[in-house]
Amino acid sequence: MEQMRRRVLIVEGNTREVSGKIAAVGGTPYGEWYAALVDEIAPGTACTIVRPADEGADCLPDGLALTDFDGAIWTGSALNVYDAHGAVTEQLRLAERVMQAGVPAFGSCWALQVFATILGGKVRANPKGREIGIATGITLTDAGHAHPMYAGKPRKFSAFAVHVDEVAELPRGAVVLSCNDMCAVQSFAYDDGDASLWAVQYHPEFDHATMARVLDRLTNALLAEGLFRDVDEVHAEMERYSSFDARRAAGRVTANDPLNDAGLANPDVRRAELSNWLLGKVGAW
Repeated sequence: MEQMRRRVLIVEGNTREVSGKIAAVGGTPYGEWYAALVDEIAPGTACTIVRPADEGADCLPDGLALTDFDGAIWTGSALNVYDAHGAVTEQLRLAERVMQAGVPAFGSCWALQVFATILGGKVRANPKGREIGIATGITLTDAGHAHPMYAGKPRKFSAFAVHVDEVAELPRGAVVLSCNDMCAVQSFAYDDGDASLWAVQYHPEFDHATMARVLDRLTNALLAEGLFRDVDEVHAEMERYSSFDARRAAGRVTANDPLNDAGLANPDVRRAELSNWLLGKVGAW
């Protein structure tokens, strides 16, 4: 008898409009990017991408229920969870259903804020401003150091990040796994026996080229926020990211280059959180 394939639901956090903007600068929409990574880490996994921001909480394909999935991955998004409009509220509804169905969930950035909200926490605009590019000095708490999501991860690391919001109040029962000077909740876990969530504020799924495209897409916002002096400075930063792999292959990257941190440059370390969830929490293939 043929062994049944694992099935993972991937929830695209962006609207189609924003996904189109990502594609316009040469990027891959977040749901499709996650699906490709899942296939790379756990070949043969059946991924189903849904888009509740556009199609509402009832967005599963006909004939499928949440309980048909072994796990759910929630992507990042350009949305703000405290904005009460359909693209947000429908995702909150779907997240509640995922928890109620007992489907193990993993998410990055926007996903952490969505689940913090539906579990009773509070999210706000970070008074320290936007964290973008490299989130440095992310440090595991004692709980994080012992947590299976961080197997193979150093106690302190850097990660790719882009967010303006933060969790200001943790949901009851959630455990902070990591933090840095910019954000007190860089990751948390929640497990009440039925519902299970591993969520990170940063982007373990990003790579250097993806980060360059994010800078490209957000150029106007970054200038308005005073994070860069002018367009040329943004373009220079984009080039630093997009050329990293070629520069490293040519031996032109120094050991102390911030982009060469193992948490960024080593794919196994960078994506350890997702790999540990896929191969551990969801189950080995």
